[in-house]
Amino acid sequence: MGGRLLIVEDSRLELTVSNFMLKWKRKLTDLGYEVDVARTFDNAVKKIAETRYEVIVSDCDIYGLGFDRSANGIRLAGIIRDVWGAEPLVYVHSKRMYLRMGPENFSSWDEAKDAGIIDGFFPKWRMKELYAQLSDKTGENKLS
Repeated sequence: MGGRLLIVEDSRLELTVSNFMLKWKRKLTDLGYEVDVARTFDNAVKKIAETRYEVIVSDCDIYGLGFDRSANGIRLAGIIRDVWGAEPLVYVHSKRMYLRMGPENFSSWDEAKDAGIIDGFFPKWRMKELYAQLSDKTGENKLS
C-alpha cells in the first residue's frame, strides 16, 4: 500500500491539464496510493488541515490569494510548513509558464527552497519524474 497523496490542480478551463491530472490520479491509485484532489486553493488548505498527507503534488500557479498565482503556490507551501513542519511537497508547473518565464527566471524556486519544503519542480508533461519523486518520498519503488 502506498502513501496518502494530495494533488492540487485548479485548471478547470484547460481541459487537457485537467484530464492530465485525472490520468495522474488513476495511475497513482493503480500504483496503490490513496489520492485526494483539491480543485481550489481554499480546498487545498482545508484538506491539509484535516488530513496528513505523505506527499502533496501541487500546481505552482494556483488562484487563491491574489493575482500573482505563482506566489500563491509559495503561500500554500508556507501553510503546509506552518501546519505540519517541513513535509514532502512536489511542485509541478505548466510548459507554457516554463516557456514564458524561462528556467533562469524562477525566483519563486529560490523562495521555495528557502522555505525548506520543496522537493521537485518540473514540468507536468514529465510523468516519469513525478513517479520517481514519489518513490523517493514514500520509500517504495512501485514503478519498476
